[in-house]
Amino acid sequence: MQVIDLYKMNLFPDFRLLAGSGGVLNPITTITVFDSPDIHKWLRGGEFLIGNAYIFKDHPEELEHFVRRIREHGASALGIKLDRFLSELPKRIIDVADEIELPLILIPFSYRWADIIEVVQRHLNAPQGPSPDKGTEIRFLEDFLEPTELACALARELKHSVYIYCPSLDLQLFVSEEGTALSLEEANAYFEGEVLAEDQLPAHGTIQVTRTTRNIPPETVSAVYRSTGQARTEVHLILKPEEKVPSLRQERLAMVVLNLIRSFALEKILGNQVSAGSQAAFLEKLCLGGFSDQKVALQRASALGLKVPEPCFVTILQLADSRDSLEKGEEESFVFHIGHLRVSITPWSEREAHFERISGFCQKAKLWGVVGRKAEHLIELQDSYLDCKKSIAILQKTFLPPGAYPHEEAVLFSLFRKIAKSGEGQVLVERYWRPLLELPEENRTLKPVQVIETLVKNGFNAKKSAMDLHVHYNTIRNYISEIQALIGLDFDKPMDVLMLTICYLLAHGQGEGRRLFSNA
Repeated sequence: MQVIDLYKMNLFPDFRLLAGSGGVLNPITTITVFDSPDIHKWLRGGEFLIGNAYIFKDHPEELEHFVRRIREHGASALGIKLDRFLSELPKRIIDVADEIELPLILIPFSYRWADIIEVVQRHLNAPQGPSPDKGTEIRFLEDFLEPTELACALARELKHSVYIYCPSLDLQLFVSEEGTALSLEEANAYFEGEVLAEDQLPAHGTIQVTRTTRNIPPETVSAVYRSTGQARTEVHLILKPEEKVPSLRQERLAMVVLNLIRSFALEKILGNQVSAGSQAAFLEKLCLGGFSDQKVALQRASALGLKVPEPCFVTILQLADSRDSLEKGEEESFVFHIGHLRVSITPWSEREAHFERISGFCQKAKLWGVVGRKAEHLIELQDSYLDCKKSIAILQKTFLPPGAYPHEEAVLFSLFRKIAKSGEGQVLVERYWRPLLELPEENRTLKPVQVIETLVKNGFNAKKSAMDLHVHYNTIRNYISEIQALIGLDFDKPMDVLMLTICYLLAHGQGEGRRLFSNA
């Protein structure tokens, strides 16, 4: 295996050769991660070294000596991830790599070391020479140089229905096993089908593979090949009832088509000097904790033409469909998507107006939304993002209706949910709430629990509660007196009011309590 094979075999199509093109024929005999400046002492020749240059974070000028030493001891190529500890390589390093013919490769941040090592090692261990039938196996694709045609050709060849999704190309396609592209409605029906089960299958380098069962009568089982990150692409191969997993041939052809379609997407993305995709990737990396140094984060933002506001906060909306968006004119500049999550970064000074707008959108669309804590600096955005991510999961387990919530509220209701399941919570409900349910309802204008619900909503303001319930103030006062006598609580005492409010939330955790926060 030679350095050029990393590109010829389409193993890593988004690896970028920065310098050292004179050494692309250098042989690769092994791959390892460099973690010390004197790793040259343990080299035996032919190594493809990969790393994030952490050891040179404080002294990037020492990279030049490192590059020269590893080349002198036989290293064949050097792959580096930028942005986490170094925002860019000094020009001197580029010049030195060209001079000594050491291929210097820029590795996208999304790659895991284990994935790179697995792919390279597999090719190093594979028998030499091409598989005798490999050429003929993919020859049917040679005449199809357009994504839709590729998908149709794959379906015809395998005699299986195929679903293709590539947002960078605005491509969402469902193809029958006869090779006919079906309507967008049929494609949507598949995509929106409820996922009943998803089992992880062995990955192929950077391509993740799952066996997914969807509730599309009858149940539809598919092998899903997914390449995430920049130029996200998915190929769904619909399995026949007698098939449990895809065959080796099916898998190989599906991945070939995925890589071809992804290459179209990468070409489109990289066509712009500063693409929206690269900006979104930067914002995603910020929120996922990809930067450890504020200076590096600011340098990368500047290079992309982004001025991310400080202080700021993160908002996450869980969209019903990964292609949904806010209404026209309401989109923001600092936005990216992870699956069905829409993540935005907003100046802290705009928090109130932003929350009001998002609340209206979420209520109208019946979606969940959460705003996170304040991030004074860019590298603190991860905390705000994690607030939202955890809170989205919490909210769906509470009785709250879809809408937008501060993350603090999600934490509070998570606490209520835990109390409700405890023995102590059940004691409180039996002691203070059960008697209200057992009061006779005959000859009453209102149910006692309805009165309590309105009082809680209005902060136990009897006059405002009477207006909301369209009854006389004295009627509410009579109800309050009856309830206080029945359960032994005094509504003039803050602790008693708190007790009844908690009981209300515990008792209505799965039912009527939804009404209380319908306008939250």
